Amino acid sequence: SQLEVADTNPAISGQSNSFSVDNGALHHFTFTTNPAAAVVAGVGIDVVIQARDEDDNLVDNFNGTVTVSDSTGTVEEGSVGSADTTLQFTSGKYDTALEGKLFITKAQNGNVKLTVTDGTHIGESSLFTVEPASADKFTVVTSIGSQVVGVPFNVKVEARDTYNNVLSFGGNAYTDSDATLVDVGDGLTVTPGTLDFSTTPGVWEGSVTLSGTISTGTSQLEVADTNPAISGQSNSFSVDNGA
Repeated sequence: SQLEVADTNPAISGQSNSFSVDNGALHHFTFTTNPAAAVVAGVGIDVVIQARDEDDNLVDNFNGTVTVSDSTGTVEEGSVGSADTTLQFTSGKYDTALEGKLFITKAQNGNVKLTVTDGTHIGESSLFTVEPASADKFTVVTSIGSQVVGVPFNVKVEARDTYNNVLSFGGNAYTDSDATLVDVGDGLTVTPGTLDFSTTPGVWEGSVTLSGTISTGTSQLEVADTNPAISGQSNSFSVDNGA
């Protein structure tokens, strides 16, 4: 820097010698590159974070580490399953292009936020959405107890990704109307035989009835789709004759 003193009347001026100016002490962290507005569970997230002083200057002599957390409690650095939440800064910066991408595996429709802290100073990202990953399986949520042929009982089925997120929103929302429901245990006829997820993406819930002649007395429901190729089974349960 160089200071200058000036007046217009009289028209005079003068300058100091040039001198160096250093940044102040670490005051906060700033996300100069925030996560995209919508990311997918299990897919790498790019960010750039800088250490800043009180006047928002880069603290380029900060080479410490910070801990990263997020609103879903699943963020980690490097790869899914690493459990690494420590980020290394170099010359005041953390850049996923140089270090390692961040990964979040729990879906949340809005209001997800990354937070970094060294224990004293913090920084927060903008809000974003984590969408479910692609369809991986059906989960029969209901624990089915003993049933009677011809008597309806309630069943709830969810389409989920590999991280157990329900495919209820986002680009991978499951809205198919042709998932099949069969009895792979006793082989009884199941009504309905087709499940429609178009009304409530990712979730089907309703009454199911078994009919036919009992063979083994033990049934198990299976839900399946061919495109995407996913399936899932209920627990095994006993089935008795009706009155």
